[in-house]
Formats: sequence, structure tokens, C-alpha cells
Amino acid sequence: MKKVFILVFIFILAIGVVILNLDKNEGNNLDYNNIYKYKTKYVGDASKVSNLVNNLNYGEFKTKISLNTQNRPYVVNIHYSRIPKNLSQEDTKTITANIFKNASIMFCLIENLDEVNFIFEEQYTVETFSFDRESINKVFNEDIRNYSTSLDKFESEFLKLIERHMYNTSNI
Repeated sequence: MKKVFILVFIFILAIGVVILNLDKNEGNNLDYNNIYKYKTKYVGDASKVSNLVNNLNYGEFKTKISLNTQNRPYVVNIHYSRIPKNLSQEDTKTITANIFKNASIMFCLIENLDEVNFIFEEQYTVETFSFDRESINKVFNEDIRNYSTSLDKFESEFLKLIERHMYNTSNI
């Protein structure tokens, strides 16, 4: 009986550890092959833009997107239903890095995108992260659309480039 109790305790403890680590690993399990298939020339391709956003970090919290396609700058505004856990606490750096990664991928895969705004809303709190193409290209010292010419180039070159830069958001 004592062995059964210990095994049950270890099992429950293991499940707890897995659950606690789920939020810590947000953004680390993106399906880049699936993301790449939503590459588009136009912000106005609402279906592709929406599906792209759904497959990025925090996509499960997206409530709506709005697109400015009439005049430049061409803008995507993404609204989220909640603020990711710990946004105002110690994990802000990870969340900011995930949002930077989202923006970089979007500027790579949406050819005429000029600006993107990530708007997290929860009760009376609103947190907005804004990026423009010029600033993102400055971070990478080149036009990052060049990495969207093939899935192989996107995965083997661009994603490694993002990993090197995503924690250095002070350049934005």
C-alpha cells in the first residue's frame, strides 16, 4: 500500500511539473512548415494573415485582427483576449522575445506589411507592442523578405537569425 501511495504521489508531482512548464515553453513549439504555407504578398489577404497569426505565439488568445489595406502604411492590428501569464512580472523578457519573433516572421512572410501592432487586453489593462518594417530590417541589417523565397531558406537561415537577435529587442 505504501508503494502505491508513493507511485501515485510521484505521478501527480510529474503531472504538476509538466503543467507548470507549459506556460514557460510558450513560443518554443511553433510549426514553421505550417506557418510558411501562409506566406502572402498582401496584407489584404485576410485569410492567410489570420491563419498565420493563429499559428504564431499566443495565437490561441487572438480575438480579432483588423487590416489597413487602403493606403500606406499597410497595417495589421492583432487583438488578444488576455495578457500572457507574467507579462507584468519577471517573464516580460520572454514574452517580448516571443512577440518580436512573431513580428519578424510576419514581416518576412507578408511582403507588403509596413506595421504590426500586438494588442493584449484584459479587463482594464492594455499592453501594445508595435513594430514597423524599417526597424525590423535594421535589427537584421537587411530586408528580411529575402528569407521567404523558400521553406528551406526560411527554416535553415531565417529562424536561426531570429534566435540570435530575439533577446536583443533594445535595437528596435
